[in-house]
This record gives sequence, structure tokens and C-alpha cells, in this order.
Amino acid sequence: MFRICGTYAGNNKLKIMFEIGNTYGGLEIKEENNRYYWTVEGIGGGDWHEIPKSLYVELVKHRDSN
Repeated sequence: MFRICGTYAGNNKLKIMFEIGNTYGGLEIKEENNRYYWTVEGIGGGDWHEIPKSLYVELVKHRDSN
């Protein structure tokens, strides 16, 4: 369902990748400086978009329940 990728961009925040997405990559979420983001990887990488903390919390909760 998901995999932990380790640190992202040289910081200590974990990037969480879910096994849903497209041919090129999956859904990823991260927390950085008390802000929350998601992306779906594409052929040229992914564009990170800010999301509400409540959505981030629900995605983590869903991950932890599986």
C-alpha cells in the first residue's frame, strides 16, 4: 500500500509514497516546516502542492490502518 522512502532533499523529513498513482510514479506526501504537501510523480518529476494538515493526517491514518 505504501513505502517509506527515507529522507527527502537532504532534510530529516520522511517522504511517504503510496502505491497509487500513474505509470511513472505514485502519490507522495511530506511534511516540511510544519506545512504539508503532496505530489504524484510524473515523467519529469512531480510538482509539490500544499494540502491541509487534516488531509495529511487522514492519509497517514489510512496508511497506518493497513
